[in-house]
Amino acid sequence: MRRGGRMMYAFDVTNPTAPKLLWNKGCTQPTGTASCDTGWEQIGQTWSQPQVVYLRAYPTTPVLIFGAGYDPAAEDFQPCFVTAFSSTSVTGLTGVVPPTPMNTANCPPSGGTSSTGSRAVGRGIFIVNATPGAILWRAGPDVGANAVVTGMDYSIPADLAILRNRSNTAGRGTTAVENVPTGYMDRIYAPDTGGNVWRIDVADASTANWVVTKLAGISAASASSMTTTGSPAATNMRKFEFQPDVVYSSNPTTGALYDSVLLGSGDREHPFDMVVANRFYMFKDLNIGTITPAMMTTPNTPPATLVEGDLFDVTNGCLQLASLCPSGVTQTAATTSLRNAKGWILKLDNVGEKTIASATTAAGTVIFNTNQPKQDTVTGTSQNVGSNASNQCVSDLGTARQYGINFQNGNSGDIFNSLPTQYVPTEGHGRFAVFAGGGFLPTPVPVVVQIDGKYYQTVIAGVQTTNPGGLKLQSRLRTYWYRKTD
Repeated sequence: MRRGGRMMYAFDVTNPTAPKLLWNKGCTQPTGTASCDTGWEQIGQTWSQPQVVYLRAYPTTPVLIFGAGYDPAAEDFQPCFVTAFSSTSVTGLTGVVPPTPMNTANCPPSGGTSSTGSRAVGRGIFIVNATPGAILWRAGPDVGANAVVTGMDYSIPADLAILRNRSNTAGRGTTAVENVPTGYMDRIYAPDTGGNVWRIDVADASTANWVVTKLAGISAASASSMTTTGSPAATNMRKFEFQPDVVYSSNPTTGALYDSVLLGSGDREHPFDMVVANRFYMFKDLNIGTITPAMMTTPNTPPATLVEGDLFDVTNGCLQLASLCPSGVTQTAATTSLRNAKGWILKLDNVGEKTIASATTAAGTVIFNTNQPKQDTVTGTSQNVGSNASNQCVSDLGTARQYGINFQNGNSGDIFNSLPTQYVPTEGHGRFAVFAGGGFLPTPVPVVVQIDGKYYQTVIAGVQTTNPGGLKLQSRLRTYWYRKTD
């Protein structure tokens, strides 16, 4: 990114020792549109990783797909200082001294000057020809977009989830093999800083038949007509800034298929925030095929946007242990409620806890990392492993937790059983472990390694490896089958 601008660059590295600039597109100034290349007016700070794929609409053209980016004018406000927010702007205090800690009791602080930042950039999805950098298709709230989407008002700095429908077994034709996913992609999930998850169906060979829908909207201001709720104002200002993980699934009772979309909220730009009540979500997307324009018109019913009221709350652990169920609720009834719900929600109950990277699902266990800021920077009270008392010789990096839970019901994945007791606190019901040293654990990465001729499956996050459980590799499984003959 050029200093002061919002630019995207592409380089030709055919000769690694002599790379060449292929193109650069965007805006040379941090604000305004006068300095922008045509069609790039919505580009924000380019956080969203451009992913190279093939689409049926452009069968011989490698395309880049990415979110429009981060909008600093609206997103840079410290949540503690926010006094109001909506789908069009954020208002907060400037010129104030941050309280210690920045929690609900101390925020917003008194004094300062009120300032408002309008949401103006980073709103939308770009699909670009990878070689010349020409925009092939764009979705956004502005009239210049190919798909003008009402309500796409928040910036999209996250990496996007791009996948094939499970029914798509077609190849990629005669296109040369490159270091890109095999086959044409069908669907995109794009989370935004307003707590929305957008679904873009790009399976059709004609861009005129591509459809943009909102899968979910969970923030207080995720709809254009809604404004601030909560006290302090930013309590429900939950942002999605990380790539969703998508897992094929089905209802164990009815067999109905759905795709699980898993992601958590958290503002990585404000690690010391202790105001926003963050959560981790599993949304059931029941439309496992392509959503077509015909499905969006009468007499058909367009897919409804999921809200928190559609989700089952797994926080109390009732599904895991009957003794944890609320009075009058049986575990059987809770299980039925989950199966009838459109997903689940896990509230991150530790004050200030937030997701800090994308989730990874392996062997039925979704693994994700969180950070909770240090509670007290004055006395030295720490939330790190092995110390809840005053101790000046501890890290100020906050509490680093790794969760490992069943992606279908939020129960403990029992993947931390081998860790010492102090690393698996009882209040987590075995669903998370605490990593010594604190800090921000990186995105969990699933790997398969060979040691002494045997293959092992593990998940790596920084210096820690976690066994996701499930079936052992290279193990014989008993399978029953029969053939009916005349």
